[in-house]
Amino acid sequence: MWNMMRSEWYKVLKSRVTWVTFFVFLGLAAIQIAACVYAKCRGGDWEMILGRNGLSVFSTYPSGTFYFLFVALFVGGIVTSEFTTGTVKQMVSRGVSRAQIVVGQYVALCLAMTVITWIPAMLLLGVYSAAWGFGSISVARFLLLILGQFIVIWSYVAISMLIGHITRSGGLSVGINLMILLLGTMAASIASMLLEWDWLLEYWLISLQEKSLNLEYGVGVQCKCMLILLAVGAACVGASVLIFQKRDVQ
Repeated sequence: MWNMMRSEWYKVLKSRVTWVTFFVFLGLAAIQIAACVYAKCRGGDWEMILGRNGLSVFSTYPSGTFYFLFVALFVGGIVTSEFTTGTVKQMVSRGVSRAQIVVGQYVALCLAMTVITWIPAMLLLGVYSAAWGFGSISVARFLLLILGQFIVIWSYVAISMLIGHITRSGGLSVGINLMILLLGTMAASIASMLLEWDWLLEYWLISLQEKSLNLEYGVGVQCKCMLILLAVGAACVGASVLIFQKRDVQ
């Protein structure tokens, strides 16, 4: 299994999709940093910057529709390229367990997405902390936040990977992710309002991700949302394994 994960990690590192995603995130962080420095030096009255300390920027970085669409682009591009280039066929023909292929791919994608996310997030944390302060939080709550970021990232990687295995098409997988993020949220809001089922919106994917990282919620709420996302991620990885085991890659 270790060799499988290492092999998948090297493939992810060599992929252009990985580096494009990384430089896009880095570029967006550079724009935010430039705006923060300008607002601090010139005293501009910018609501999106003023009053945001380093912790508030760092905690919510791996969240929001825009971020998850890039996760979908990254994961979908890597997973579907395995089918189009025939890499999967080569690995299966060598006698490698299909479950090991999927799990190794998942771990490699999660690690890569975590690194891609944390490098610009840490840069923003440093700059905003220098400009507006770090913020007040206990060590235990900060560690819980880090765990929440792990779970949020890894759960959505699992969802995007499952969609990629189902569709085997990069464009289609991104389209389905877009429907989940935009239309799904809208449908959950409308259904919650019409049926008066508040739990629909409360336990919807985007709401769970937001509550897992929002320090304004209590520890109990954060932990409950993280556990649900953890279960969703595990179920998606398991489903990906089952689909890949039944799929003809010849």
